[in-house]
Amino acid sequence: MKKTTVAAVLLVLVALVILGVITAMQPSAEPSLPSSEGNSGEGGQSASGPNASVVSGGGESSAPASPSAAEDSSIPEEHTSSEDLSAPEESSLPPKDPAKKYIAFTFDDGPYAPVTSKLLDKLESIDGRATFFVVGNRLNDSTGKLLARASSLGCEIGSHSYTHTVYFNNCTDAQMEEELSKTQSLIRKYTGADALCMRPPGGTITDSRKESCGYAVIIWSVDSADWKLKARKTESQRRENVDAIVNNVLSAVKDGDIVLMHDLYENTLEAFCILADKLKAQGYEFVTVSELLELNAQSVGKKYFRVGLTT
Repeated sequence: MKKTTVAAVLLVLVALVILGVITAMQPSAEPSLPSSEGNSGEGGQSASGPNASVVSGGGESSAPASPSAAEDSSIPEEHTSSEDLSAPEESSLPPKDPAKKYIAFTFDDGPYAPVTSKLLDKLESIDGRATFFVVGNRLNDSTGKLLARASSLGCEIGSHSYTHTVYFNNCTDAQMEEELSKTQSLIRKYTGADALCMRPPGGTITDSRKESCGYAVIIWSVDSADWKLKARKTESQRRENVDAIVNNVLSAVKDGDIVLMHDLYENTLEAFCILADKLKAQGYEFVTVSELLELNAQSVGKKYFRVGLTT
């Protein structure tokens, strides 16, 4: 009986020794990652880590990224390209204060020195910024100085085509390309940077051209109708039209709006100076379109009317 017990004990000891040797020969296992269930962040992205799924720009999950790919800083980001290098970085935009209201005034069809220069004076006096959508054939070494000054004040220069006679809903692709490329070259010449945004003449552009034009397409949400109220033959007519422009804006404006005006008319200048004082007193901050909408390279090919209204 005792021999049987000793034999059994020996067999158990031998088995334990063999099991220990086998275990020691196996590679150590990686510590298991916590399940992503219940730990996903905003937008449904799972927790980070070597086994976390990568969410692409379109919102769809792709195959898990390998640790080497995630750690190799030399691998370019998905949206990086040479075309993005001239676009302003989103991180360069001043932070928005949720307690304030923001508005983007836009001025089309200039520059026109007698008006544009005084608009810049007013913007500087209120520490404000605006976006000027310029027509390329109005740019030369003289008016180009206005663009340089606007840029130095933090204003934005956008494209409004070269001639303003070609409409992007019924022209040829070659015509649109020429209108935009010629104006872009001049904006670069006088400001040292490329325009990120563009306003098509008349605000018209097809969906396919919106996506292929190479710019963020900016429309507007408040029309001052200043172009219809430019007459000033008499003092009463001047005052009536200036008041109408002011009322057109004040009666409609709200936080996040883009206002359409034109820096060609003296009535526009007078009306803007009144609007600037009134809206500033109401707590509005005057910013560029890119600041208002937080435009970046990924905004190209989209159409914007105001904050929260994009197609």
